[in-house]
Amino acid sequence: MGQPMSNNLTEYGEPQNGQPRANDLDVAWLAGIFDGEGCLAAQWVNGTQEHVALHWRVGNTDSDLLDKVQRIVLSVAGRKYPISLHDDSGVHFCYRIDVTNQRGVELLCQATLPYLTSKREQAEAVIRFCESRRLHRHKNTGYSPEERGLVADMKRLKRCNLVPTSRGVESKRETPTAA
Repeated sequence: MGQPMSNNLTEYGEPQNGQPRANDLDVAWLAGIFDGEGCLAAQWVNGTQEHVALHWRVGNTDSDLLDKVQRIVLSVAGRKYPISLHDDSGVHFCYRIDVTNQRGVELLCQATLPYLTSKREQAEAVIRFCESRRLHRHKNTGYSPEERGLVADMKRLKRCNLVPTSRGVESKRETPTAA
């Protein structure tokens, strides 16, 4: 029989740059939590088209769940992102982890991509955007038309439509149109 699973990431995987490395089960678990409780966004900073901010976030009211997310994020992205406490709508508090640096967002998207469902297309667009920025810095010319298109795709994929149903109003993910 196999050994019992543990939440202590130092017990499995090989160290990577001094950090424990998550196994596939941990990454798959993170992808499931991210699909249901996460947010992946790309937005123009200050409404201008001069700088794009990428944002990977998981939020939940369970601090133990966020502790595990934090450990797996550290093992994937190689950096510890703090857990913050937010008052969501004055009804309850929500713990959140925000990853806002491009490399961290890219690493998390790459690792979880095989396991993602609802956020898969967004993650693919983020990965293509990050690869383009890394390979073609465009420092003198700003963002390429392809990169601007990827930001638009990420925004479009994040939007939801509200659809009336017999139970009230529900959200329905927008179906991407063929180019």
